[in-house]
This record gives sequence, structure tokens and C-alpha cells, in this order.
Amino acid sequence: MNTMYKYALYTVVFFLTATGFSQVKKEYEKRISDADFPAEALSLISPFKKEFNRLKYYKEFDGDNQSFEAKFKYESSHYSAEFNNEGKLEDVELKLSKNKLPKALWEAIKLNLDSNYERWKLEKLQCQYSHINNPKETLEKALNKTQTKQENYELIVAIKQKGKLKKMEILFNARGEVLNRRDILRRSYDFLIF
Repeated sequence: MNTMYKYALYTVVFFLTATGFSQVKKEYEKRISDADFPAEALSLISPFKKEFNRLKYYKEFDGDNQSFEAKFKYESSHYSAEFNNEGKLEDVELKLSKNKLPKALWEAIKLNLDSNYERWKLEKLQCQYSHINNPKETLEKALNKTQTKQENYELIVAIKQKGKLKKMEILFNARGEVLNRRDILRRSYDFLIF
């Protein structure tokens, strides 16, 4: 294989890997009233509404798409339910602490972070219940904190790499494998303490 062809092949593989695996998250959210929230999404939440505390509705923009999110507390835990533009459930996320994860999963995540970054600090961890068939069942599983091998885990991590600080969203599956990484762009950068 000639050198020029090898170089071109490596370049294509590099860019495909870089763009498919490390995207940029430019997400903005705006608080809205329940009147501006999709009717289908409201009908899913309504039976549980009396049990939710601090229920708030948001419209999110990521530059290309818009979605809707309901954030609430239930039995002292923080949740968010995300819906597409038509009001169909996409996922429910439950905020966790790392000691709520199975030990083997946390060790796999930690090993991945230690291997890829000079330093890192976990800022947020969520168990993500992706909607597959039944939106009500998905919501109930999340509220009951039922963990199976189907959930993903979304981490917001402050990292230091080559002397630069940045924030990333990294999605892991239940085996501790990375599904996606996205840089998080911020309007202003907070101090990160390592």
C-alpha cells in the first residue's frame, strides 16, 4: 500500500472517529408553563403529578433540535423526563451518587476516565432510562429505581487534559463502555477545583 493512500485512509478514519465519538453539546433551556408543554407529555405525567415535588417544565434547544423536559423531585430523588417535539417520551433520568452504582460498573468507568484524562472530577451522574415500548412503564421503572442491564449512565465530568480545563458529557452503558462523548460549551467557565 503506498504512503499517500495510507495517509488518506488514516485521515478519513481519524475524522470519522473524532466526529462520531466526540461531539459538542450546545444546549440551552428555557422555563415554560404547563400550557406550553406538549399535551401527550402532560398526559403521561398527570397521574403522578400529585406525588411530584417542584415540578417544572422546560423547552430545550441544542442548535438543531428542540425538545421538552419536565424536572421534578420524587421521594427525595431528582428526576427529569425528556420528550421530543411531538411529546413522545425519549428518556427519564434519575440523579445518583456514585456509591449507588454497582461497584464493578464504577470501577470500569473510573478506569476509563483515569486512562483518558490527566485529571477529572465528577460533577453529575444520572441513570438514564431510555424509552423503548411503553412510556408509562419506563417512567414507573425510573420512579421505582429499578435497575436492569438496559440503563445507561450519563456523567458530567470536569477534565484537565494537556493543561486545559473543559467539561464533558460522557454516556456509559451498564457494562462501563463509552457510548458517546460530547464537549459541553458554556457561556462562562466556572472555576474548577482539582
